[in-house]
Parts: sequence; C-alpha cells; structure tokens
Amino acid sequence: QVTTGRVSAEVRYTLPAVGIVAAGPSQPLSAFIAPVRANRGERVTTLVAVSSTGAASTLEFVLRLPDGTEVRGGRASLTLPANGHVARGLDALFPGADLRDFRGTVTVSGDGAAIAAMVMQLGAVEGSGVVLPVLEVY
Repeated sequence: QVTTGRVSAEVRYTLPAVGIVAAGPSQPLSAFIAPVRANRGERVTTLVAVSSTGAASTLEFVLRLPDGTEVRGGRASLTLPANGHVARGLDALFPGADLRDFRGTVTVSGDGAAIAAMVMQLGAVEGSGVVLPVLEVY
C-alpha cells in the first residue's frame, strides 16, 4: 500500500566522549541561521548538518560575529547532491577563520532547493552535546 504524507524521525547520536544527543525533525527550509561556538582550548566545536529534501543545491555558508559582522575566512560553498547529506564542523567549513575562541552565527542558504538542517555543539565532556536552534531566514 502506498500512502503520501510527512515522514519524520528523532535522531539520537551516542558519542563516547559526549554522551547521547537527540534531535527532532527539521522542517524544509530555503535558508537558515543558527548560533555556533568553537573553543580549541575547551575542545568545543559546532557541527552543521544539511540534507536535501529533493533537488541538488549549492549551499553558501557565512560565519558572523554576534554583531552581524562577517568573519574573515568565514565563507564556504558546498554542493549538496539530490537527496544527499553533508555534515561539517566549523574547522572544516572555515579553515581560514580564527576559531580559537569563537561565538557567533552561521547562515546557510541554497539556490532555491528545499533543505533540512541540524546544528549541534559538541564538547569533550560527556553530556556536553547540545542541539542548537535553527531558524528560517526569509
């Protein structure tokens, strides 16, 4: 029997150094903003995961300070295949940015294709994993 409708899930990650991190479903978005944090001394970073809900897309990532100023070295572009998934930490997305002790935001926009997203702060201490809010940008 074939039915139509929405499919959603809760994702749970178990990471030995972090513990269990759970995230609910993401709504389809065209662009989003999320808080991010990195601190090399505390071994804290942020993971940005994006999935295509259909068509392929070119994604633009922009890292900003809390006042909205774009960070030097804080732009990246990735190709997201149709029905595909990419997940990158801040260091991998923005290798030229100073992330030794960073708090700010990341904005992600595509070229019109719908995407779903999850952003997680990960640390080296068990229980320090946190799912961060993802807000649609219109």
